Amino acid sequence: MPNDYSEINKNSIVCDASSLISLAEACLLDSLTLLRQHMYGDFIYPKTVRFESIEYPVQKKEHALRALRLMDFEKSSTIKIIDVDVGQNMNEIMNTANNIFSAAGRPVRLVDAGEAAQLALSYQLGIKNILIDERTTRTLIEAPLKLKQHLENEFRKKVTVNEKMMDHFLGYAEHINIIRSSELIVMAYKYGYFDTFGEYKEKALESALYTLKFSGCSISFEEIEEMMREINAGAI
Repeated sequence: MPNDYSEINKNSIVCDASSLISLAEACLLDSLTLLRQHMYGDFIYPKTVRFESIEYPVQKKEHALRALRLMDFEKSSTIKIIDVDVGQNMNEIMNTANNIFSAAGRPVRLVDAGEAAQLALSYQLGIKNILIDERTTRTLIEAPLKLKQHLENEFRKKVTVNEKMMDHFLGYAEHINIIRSSELIVMAYKYGYFDTFGEYKEKALESALYTLKFSGCSISFEEIEEMMREINAGAI
């Protein structure tokens, strides 16, 4: 691949470790194979996300199986590592995001290296679609003041906002389209992923959504119920 990475389709989806782990834990990675047949891009991720989702957990007995599953799908190019240097933007995103909110005079750490690397890769390649299951970063991008209220409720302390830092961070996240693994699975359902279950395909989808929730996807019980109501009503 050329150094300018011009061959990467802008319809690709930049993945975070949280979403890859959720799909691997739920044994739903093969849904990505189906989805790639209906999209004009790829499921991609930076080196830091690979470390968090494959290289580190494969050394742990309790997490090695999901890492090995991801390695298999990486070998088949269903998911792809993009070896581009995102270090400068990654560090700036982390420093900015982790100094937006303060409680009792101390900064509140919100974004880790993998999430910052994902945002940096998205920013550098001009790709707007990101796949992330982790709730905090999603809320920071979509509704930062809602996150402030959540933090105050959690810490039971007043949380102050550095608006300059918030605006700088949101500059990296501008126009981003956030997708969760649960939403990918609903899309896969529409393309026939669960058709082999026949009359039980809706039940299979519902079970998959609950499995994703318990594998780390930040989806509520109420959201699952609403999704299934829309599925059963033919609205999805």
